[in-house]
Amino acid sequence: MEKIVNEEQDLELKESIIRTREFLDFLTRYDDLPKFVKLDAESLLKDFPTDYNITRIFNK
Repeated sequence: MEKIVNEEQDLELKESIIRTREFLDFLTRYDDLPKFVKLDAESLLKDFPTDYNITRIFNK
């Protein structure tokens, strides 16, 4: 039972990370935002894990 709960939490966390990365990507491409918002989003996105790295983290 505990393993199922942990797997569900891992899946939720993984999906949350992916949604956050997609939102940051959206912010970098949205033209009506102030320049500093786009630059901050780009900066955060550089350090954000890729799909490959996210999979590696959760498969340990």
